Amino acid sequence: MNWSGRNLGNIQADRHATSHDFCRVFRDSLDSLYLLSLLLTGDPSKAEHCFAAALEESGRSKQVFKDWAYRWAKVTMIRNAIADLRPCPERVDSTLTADIAGENSALYGLGAFEFNRVLALPVFQRFVFVLSVLEQYSKHECSLLLGCSIEEIERARVRALELIANNGPSAPRRESIFADVQLMRT
Repeated sequence: MNWSGRNLGNIQADRHATSHDFCRVFRDSLDSLYLLSLLLTGDPSKAEHCFAAALEESGRSKQVFKDWAYRWAKVTMIRNAIADLRPCPERVDSTLTADIAGENSALYGLGAFEFNRVLALPVFQRFVFVLSVLEQYSKHECSLLLGCSIEEIERARVRALELIANNGPSAPRRESIFADVQLMRT
């Protein structure tokens, strides 16, 4: 077999995701990617904007391996949400026990977290909750993405868990948000 430079270039090109590959990722993972965008932004119109921007930006990526396309799409969505909302740590005093701070014990009692309680969280706490608890990013990864200290991530995570676990303030029922998610499935 003749392994010319042209053949090797084609083999390498086949390993990278194309805009078509990213379109397929967004189509096949529409529900989960839109829900991630909605949970981060807290607003359906912002979520749609973030989703569309992530699709467009991902499609322009040239050096992403096909196997990493879904992960790349999620990271792009997260970075766009961060750029749009610019979440910053708040100064909140917390009176939590070490049990909640040390693990996800606050979530074990909940069969599933209440969607509206996540939306009701302050912006920074919502980002930290979604990234660290739902997406399972490390504290270090969260601090890099959000541009803050690990201690600020820990405090925000603890506070978010407390608010969700202790039936903290809930956002008003947003039936239209649930309808939007259901419409996207069809």
